[in-house]
Amino acid sequence: HYTSLSSVVGQSPHVVYFASEQSKAQGNEHFNAKRLQDALHYYLLAISFYRYYCPQKRSVINEKSVLGKHKDLGGLVVALLKVLFLNLAAVYLKCDSPQLVICSCDEALKLDAENVKALYRKAKAYMQFKSLKAENWAQAIKCLEAALKVEPEQPEIITVLQKAKQQHSALRSSDAKQKLMEFTSLCKSTSITSPKNEPTTAVQSPVDKKASSESTINKLTK
Repeated sequence: HYTSLSSVVGQSPHVVYFASEQSKAQGNEHFNAKRLQDALHYYLLAISFYRYYCPQKRSVINEKSVLGKHKDLGGLVVALLKVLFLNLAAVYLKCDSPQLVICSCDEALKLDAENVKALYRKAKAYMQFKSLKAENWAQAIKCLEAALKVEPEQPEIITVLQKAKQQHSALRSSDAKQKLMEFTSLCKSTSITSPKNEPTTAVQSPVDKKASSESTINKLTK
């Protein structure tokens, strides 16, 4: 068993690949048993095996940087790393760690820019922030729309996208009302403190009167 980074030092690329696959399988077992911290440990361990081959970079990525002359494993390694980053994102989603989900999905997207699971989980992460802002919803919408371009008929993505657009619209409308209230309060305050002998000029609100409007994918990657 390969239980640490030191266990693969000096081993052939084929052994490193086998060790990483083994750790991924153990991570999947723990994930399915809802032992999230253990799953996290094995997914990170599997990724660390490849960082050993590419120590100058924080994350790994293509067959040239990872395996050099061993291009026969290149495609397999890229596919494995993509799965590991996706599974890592799945764990972080369940742990309510949206920023780590986004980072993991970004690594997967470096390997496959149109990966639907990475785009979907990244969108879910933006919707998971405790202090939700309009920008969070906008980013989620961007990811979901990109995912729909790849899989236009994915019902779960369509449903979540509709929810994101509704929330984004409602939040923008709420922000506009809040700004109007703050502006009105400021105007009243200015009026009260004005000298009695000087006429107070009414101020028009600058706020536009038109309000803006606007499965299978959750399964663990094997």
